[in-house]
Amino acid sequence: MARGITLGSIFLASEDIREQLPEDAKRFDAIDAAFREQMADACQNNNPIEVCMASGREEVFKKNFEMLELCQKSLGDYLEVKKKKFPRFYFISGADLVDILSKGRYAPNVQPHFSKFTDATGFIDWAPDADGKLTGLARGCIAIDGEKFPYPEPKMCEGAVEDWLLELMKHQAAMFRIKVKESLDAYLDNPREKWIDMYGSQHCIQTGQVWWTAEVHAAYDRLEQGNENAMKEYLELCRTGLKNYAAMVLGEMTGELRTKVKTLITIDTHAREIVEKLVIIKSETPTDFTWASQLKFRWPDADGPQDLYINICDAEFASRHEYVGNPGRLVITALTDRCYITLTQALRLMMGGAPQGPAGTGKTETTKDLGRGLSIWVIVSNCSDQMNNKVTGSFFSGLAQTGAWGCFDEFNRITVEVLSVVATQYGSIL
Repeated sequence: MARGITLGSIFLASEDIREQLPEDAKRFDAIDAAFREQMADACQNNNPIEVCMASGREEVFKKNFEMLELCQKSLGDYLEVKKKKFPRFYFISGADLVDILSKGRYAPNVQPHFSKFTDATGFIDWAPDADGKLTGLARGCIAIDGEKFPYPEPKMCEGAVEDWLLELMKHQAAMFRIKVKESLDAYLDNPREKWIDMYGSQHCIQTGQVWWTAEVHAAYDRLEQGNENAMKEYLELCRTGLKNYAAMVLGEMTGELRTKVKTLITIDTHAREIVEKLVIIKSETPTDFTWASQLKFRWPDADGPQDLYINICDAEFASRHEYVGNPGRLVITALTDRCYITLTQALRLMMGGAPQGPAGTGKTETTKDLGRGLSIWVIVSNCSDQMNNKVTGSFFSGLAQTGAWGCFDEFNRITVEVLSVVATQYGSIL
């Protein structure tokens, strides 16, 4: 953080920070006054040598610099406290954080910053009062791509910004979880065209995956009971579902709905291919690797914990219900499946993954797509030789406290000296 301009804009323009750090605000006022006095005196003389050699000027600047260091340290400690209360602050710049803290008492003022500490939440739908002025009552959110997600229950945001932001993110995840359950219950009770229009893209994908998992297991049960054509019968149902989606995209629909249906076609095409493989290899048990290696979504029965879980091989993850909007999804290939298995097994073993390959082959996008599948925020960081242990340490602190995933592109660009420290940081987190 540059000291001169940045600290000046913070201590002189931010009333909130002046209230929180009164001693440092007074100290900075003294520094500012002394600096202005020296500059005013310097303007009276056109000889730069005489200006620099003026009696007592060096001592004033040295004293000001020491006081400036104290202001910088106090501000850093103050921001660190805020970051610990709302760990997503670790992933935004110091200037953005100061702006949020200075304006956060009035929730709608934080609107421009939501996309910086969430996966896809671009805006919050704030309720207006009788005069039309926006209030701190959050009624829902709007994704960066324009998809809207109204909360089943509104949430009032007031008080310290780090506190209400933390509560709002928890509330949004809870509301998302409620909508997933609603979508699961409505899946069989409504025509497919109506159901797709009732819920967001993420809810539809998760619901479809839950029912696909349940129906494949039901086909295995029928196989066990003696119905040798059970999996073939379910394969025909998968093909019929895809034909229905294909018929929908041939008709008139909004751009948002078309993207949603195309994404469902992408996911369901992969589901059909897996069922075809199960038929070809004559799979008879769900422990077969072809089935065990797939992402399998489930919502436990009423007697179990009510949440969305994802299983792959012997790894299990609970959905984090991070809102990702309606961005579309990658086509799932055999290589994608291998990446999913490798990364999820690494996570189960408390390790990290490092996909390798030429540039542009989709390593980062595959990692992000896996995160979308698990509703986990994936934060991509482009590494360079300018990264030091303090930058990575701050990043790791945010990852450890939020539960988000970090994707470090070009990790080997970090200098060897820093990598040795980073390895220690990473090891301590694991």
